[in-house]
Amino acid sequence: MIYRFGDCAFDSERNELQHAGELVNAEPKVLEVLQYLLQHRDRVVSRDELFERCWPETHVSETALTSCLKRLRQAIGQKRSSPSIIQTVHRRGYRFVAEVSEQRETIEQAAELSAELPPSVPEAQADAQPALTTPESARVAGGMGIDIQARVTERRQLTVLSCILDDTDTLLARLDPEDFHEVIQIFRGACLSVIERHGGYVAQPLDAGMVVYFGYPQAREDDAQRAIHCGIALVKACRQALDIPAAGQPDLAIRVGIDTGLMIVTPRPGPSSQLAAVGFPVTVAGRLSALTQPNTVAMSASTAQLVEGYFDCKALGAYPLAGQTEPVAVYEVQGPSQLQTRLEVGAVRGLTPFVGREVERALLSERWEQARDGMGQVVLLSGDAGMGKSRLLQALKEEVAKSRHPVLACRCSPYHQNTVFYPMADLVERALHVVPDDTSAAKLERLEELLRSLQLPLDEMLPSLAALLSIDVPPERYAPLNLTPQRQRQQTLEVLLSGLLAQTTAQPMLFIVEDLHWADPSTLEYLDLLMAQAPTAAIMVVLTYRPTFTPPLGACGLR
Repeated sequence: MIYRFGDCAFDSERNELQHAGELVNAEPKVLEVLQYLLQHRDRVVSRDELFERCWPETHVSETALTSCLKRLRQAIGQKRSSPSIIQTVHRRGYRFVAEVSEQRETIEQAAELSAELPPSVPEAQADAQPALTTPESARVAGGMGIDIQARVTERRQLTVLSCILDDTDTLLARLDPEDFHEVIQIFRGACLSVIERHGGYVAQPLDAGMVVYFGYPQAREDDAQRAIHCGIALVKACRQALDIPAAGQPDLAIRVGIDTGLMIVTPRPGPSSQLAAVGFPVTVAGRLSALTQPNTVAMSASTAQLVEGYFDCKALGAYPLAGQTEPVAVYEVQGPSQLQTRLEVGAVRGLTPFVGREVERALLSERWEQARDGMGQVVLLSGDAGMGKSRLLQALKEEVAKSRHPVLACRCSPYHQNTVFYPMADLVERALHVVPDDTSAAKLERLEELLRSLQLPLDEMLPSLAALLSIDVPPERYAPLNLTPQRQRQQTLEVLLSGLLAQTTAQPMLFIVEDLHWADPSTLEYLDLLMAQAPTAAIMVVLTYRPTFTPPLGACGLR
């Protein structure tokens, strides 16, 4: 079913949303809420009903729903100055109020129907038309009001990820066909969940593998980073999903190869909406995956150059590959580095002097001095991407570091908008120097050492932090939590908050959270509690976000 409203089209079968003819990269939960509101647009849908239907058997906060509705309104282009599409009914819920038309065909089926309709101009005029397809001529009305994008060939730089299940011949020989089919289905399910979260496009689903494009249909500046983060997450997810005890089942593993280069892509007609793609990166990525060890990620030199500094890598040497005139340098990805931003990466090589922003720098310095005197400060720093928020904070961190005061900095991630407390969990993992091969016992030992060094109570804090970091805790050493999900979440909030504020009793601290527009709802609730208690602690909290985001209330903003 296709729902059309305003300049948007939502295909419920493909779970795709288009706005002004462009595919919108929206979260699955946002699209699920949109579909439910569309299907029940004849009435007001209460908040409790949305919780029950869209988050069944899951406890989420009111903030999570509000954040989801906000992202949905942004996705469909609803603004305060424009007519309402989704209306908030005070104390009752929400209602979809825009005029909606329904069509039973999918977008691709509608395109095929339109192609079969008689031409709208005489044949003589049609023959006189130029053969080149333009964006204007690509839009076919046909009396159906459907916008069909031209299927044009594009020259694009793509980062290609090849993920294959290792040694499937041995697996098939040792397993019953039904058991083998079950393994393949588990493998595919785990892969698709990770790929969707990282914004990848599954171009070629294979029997025991997948080829994924990053940079199509939407190109992003961090496509290479997304691909490597996705590869690391694929290894972790598949190892967990395929850890199934079965008689005679061999050890299961996956291999991931990544390459970046120019590709010629052409969308194929029909409901599959797959691509016909030509280029070496697909071949190179597939062959790289066979060169590394099982359950590891290998990348080419072209990809390594784009992500230099963001990941810890080990050079495996240069290998001759068929079709390549020169041997290809291969690197094994060992995990994300401690550097998270391009400024941190650039600082290793040396940044150019920071010029300008004297007023903002002076104001931040003044707020830091007040925080050092015990008058806690909260600063909200808002600006569009590329306006210099991170560079301004880099100068502040350097200033604070000179006085030997602690600086804790974390950032929200577009890949983890639905991961509970992701910035804080990532902050703790970086403090523990966690690597993918670390065992739970090793992580637990480091966590104990960290809490002891900060003089924090182990019995009170370690079980909650261990659960947050997915660390197994021996029941004979620490009492198990045995809490409901709601109570465990609340206890995690309290532990994170008390742990941070306890450190400020020894000396003043600078705490930075960047990219709040990608924060998960639990993190926003944590920051809201922190801002309420910050004025009584020797801490300066700095939060950055883009203007499209509405920050938590209770702080004085620097814009």
